[in-house]
Amino acid sequence: MTMSDQRIESAMRMRPAVLQLSAVAAVGIAAIVAAGDTPMQPVVGLALLYAAYASAWNIVAGFAGQFTFGHAAFFGLGSYGATLLTENLGVPPLYGLWVGVVLAGIAAAGIGGITLQLRGLYFGLVTAVFPIVFAVVATYMGLQEEQVPFNPNGNFAFFSPRSPWVLSAFALGATLLVGAAAVALMRSRYGLFIGALRADQDAAEASGVRTTEVKIGALVVSAGLAAAIGGIYASVALVVTPGDVFGVQMSVKPVLFSVFGGIGTLLGPIVGALVLVPLSEILTANFGGTLPSLSGLVYGAALLVVITLFPAGLVPVMRDSVFRRLSRGEAAPSPVVEAAPFEPLAPVSTDASPPDETAPAVLEIKGVHKSFGGTRVLSNVHLRLRRGEILGVIGPNGAGKTTLFNVINGFLRPDAGTIELSGRNVTRVRPSTIARAGLGRTFQTARLFSGMSVVENVYAAALTRAASREATRVAWSMLAEVGLSARATVHADVLSTGEIRRLELARAMASAGEGGVLMLDEFLGGLTSADSAVLLASLRRWRARGGSVLAIEHTMRAMADFVDRFVVLNFGEVIADGRPDEIWQDRAVVKAYLGEKWVA
Repeated sequence: MTMSDQRIESAMRMRPAVLQLSAVAAVGIAAIVAAGDTPMQPVVGLALLYAAYASAWNIVAGFAGQFTFGHAAFFGLGSYGATLLTENLGVPPLYGLWVGVVLAGIAAAGIGGITLQLRGLYFGLVTAVFPIVFAVVATYMGLQEEQVPFNPNGNFAFFSPRSPWVLSAFALGATLLVGAAAVALMRSRYGLFIGALRADQDAAEASGVRTTEVKIGALVVSAGLAAAIGGIYASVALVVTPGDVFGVQMSVKPVLFSVFGGIGTLLGPIVGALVLVPLSEILTANFGGTLPSLSGLVYGAALLVVITLFPAGLVPVMRDSVFRRLSRGEAAPSPVVEAAPFEPLAPVSTDASPPDETAPAVLEIKGVHKSFGGTRVLSNVHLRLRRGEILGVIGPNGAGKTTLFNVINGFLRPDAGTIELSGRNVTRVRPSTIARAGLGRTFQTARLFSGMSVVENVYAAALTRAASREATRVAWSMLAEVGLSARATVHADVLSTGEIRRLELARAMASAGEGGVLMLDEFLGGLTSADSAVLLASLRRWRARGGSVLAIEHTMRAMADFVDRFVVLNFGEVIADGRPDEIWQDRAVVKAYLGEKWVA
């Protein structure tokens, strides 16, 4: 298979996803037929509804990595939207639930704008407040108990109660719809950004991904789907109350089902719901009279067992077991690459002369100050990077080098001073905007998009600047530039240290675009001489094509033969600026590195 036959895709491939959803459809149909006109039919329908609800939650929490405890807010809006329109205007629930979907989407956009600046546990805890707020509002408006009108002559739009299997069929359709939406989303351009966000939000932002907008988009899609499920649920429950649809249990259930089955997988939430809901309902029906809290005990015990024995959930364990069985006795195949789809970049002389001192500045820092509490980290820093120049920023530990980089590319805001990129003031601009303006960044500790292939790591950055076809060309070109074409289709997680650094450089170049600025934070640390030579040759070619480089290193010797000029920081202040031979002789620099006794 040639490289030209391989497509850049997200981690969720189409064929396995189609097979998984087909299996869900087959199991769902079999369960509906087997249940027939018995008390098990409502259990089947409820299990499928919860499978769809958990799958909707999994889009934002599993795939996008934004763990939320507040999805009952959107589920409840869908339930109330369908119920109130049917009750007051006679609108069939199938149509009325879309009002709830719209309301949930609007609410999700507002909630996302308020909360998604937070991360991790803080975001999850804040989202738990909103279902409580909505429940209070519903109670205040006198909506304590709304009944879905019984319509024995209704058609499918009323989820006709004359045919018990109808609601189960709609629930199965909803499960498949949510699953298909997840697949379509994760295979799209947007899905690649979601994968980058989940892997490393800061690296994604520095690569040009507008992470806040991506998170809000994922939340809106997830919320709208959850609201649609809530609208169908109202016709199953027949009574809608704030304590039910906005309650804590309704927020916890999708979390429970997804964690049990495998969060961040397509089948995980579905398997979790299809196992736990029937188990809970059957045990409650038989023993609920003597153990009224049995449902909670079942869920709690199941979660405890899975977390203890299978922390990743049931689906990953089953999948790994199948893969091991299929590959038993066989070596894992590796991709065979015969040719690259794009020619490598044309050879460029690496002996280009350093830029003239009158060359225009592509990056200029003027009078930047930064303090943390009472500690001054940067003090009146001035720095000018000319187009086509390689500028090294050096200094002893604690000199403020990485802080300066974080201020330049927007992760920190300076207390005073200005930063200009290609003549544009970017002092208080977010990192993704600065990246799209032509600045690529690597980190002191390499940060890749784990779970994605090598080429997807670069393609995600290129997509922030170009359409798909051009981004594809750029991704392959940058990989050829750093010598990683043959490793393009492997997961980034299996790369060696040198390959990781080369991949991070390729991603930064794709983010900056031709003629842009690269900021490299101690990029030679821990590398062999061969890997260092590859990186330095790539950077010289970058400079020869009009690009500029701003590089941090702890020691001068590592970059003395590479840079055109050094800027030396000590205790947050610029103490020297000049050519390498001048810096070697500077008394202030010798004192900063070696101490007073070494100054002649």
